[in-house]
Amino acid sequence: MANSPANKEEVKDKAKRLANEGRNITYISQTLGISWNEARSYTPSWLGAKKKLTIRLNKLANEQDHKGRKHLAEEADRYADFLYDAAKHLRRQVDAARRALNR
Repeated sequence: MANSPANKEEVKDKAKRLANEGRNITYISQTLGISWNEARSYTPSWLGAKKKLTIRLNKLANEQDHKGRKHLAEEADRYADFLYDAAKHLRRQVDAARRALNR
């Protein structure tokens, strides 16, 4: 039952939440009782999102089908939102670190 689809989705959601809180992959894997590679596959990354966004935008320029363009635009929007939210979160962490160092 540990590998049921519902349980897997729950683990993915928890991994994403922990990643958004700034937890590292090792902490996530140990907390959820999954392998490091599995935890890494469940957590989004800046580099992956930037690459996927670039790929979607490049494909969008050449896509002729309206439905295809709409799908690519929605995916690109999702990756752009992730990058924006991650940058906001990182900015808060940097500000907190600076305050802690009295700078």
